[in-house]
Amino acid sequence: MRYGLYLCLLFGGLLFALWLLLRRYSIWSKRWFRVGLIAFVVLLGIVIALIPREIGTQEYSSPEEAFRYKNQGEILLILEGKQSAYVVAKQTGNSYSYDFIARDDDVWHPVAGISTKPTVITQGSIVVRIYQYDETSDYYISITDGKGQDIEIADNRNSHFCKIGDSYEVSDRTFSMYTYYAYIDGLDAAYQLTVNGEALSIF
Repeated sequence: MRYGLYLCLLFGGLLFALWLLLRRYSIWSKRWFRVGLIAFVVLLGIVIALIPREIGTQEYSSPEEAFRYKNQGEILLILEGKQSAYVVAKQTGNSYSYDFIARDDDVWHPVAGISTKPTVITQGSIVVRIYQYDETSDYYISITDGKGQDIEIADNRNSHFCKIGDSYEVSDRTFSMYTYYAYIDGLDAAYQLTVNGEALSIF
């Protein structure tokens, strides 16, 4: 959250500085120039926000502290990898959010610009999402049953799957929705995942 505020302040200040410098010149009176300049600054901000990089000036002794730098919510789960951590937090209502934290030995950094679009695999009502941190060997997997049922999960890495979810009252019925999370080191073609006794094809 604070990171976004800092970006807004930075580019707001940049626009103000450009206005102070250019207002004395006749070109500033041209509407096309003002609109173009504002569009350029906004585009520049978007590009900078999307560049994968660590917020290197911010160092923390735990992934919890690094997560708090730009996130809110109740932290429910932290999965630690070799070069990152994956944090799941509960927001208002029944919504959840997640974020990656960069790891440098025992030092943790909040990150910006990391693509978090998962690879999604479906089989019946089962939805599997696989996240890779940047271009490292740190993978994180989440598994949900769209029918809201408990599921049995196993893989050939003996991974521990952590269960997070809630029960909801819908039309006088109790509906449960749970998601299972695990860290996988170096996901490859040899990886085997079984859900409710059925093998899922990851590759």
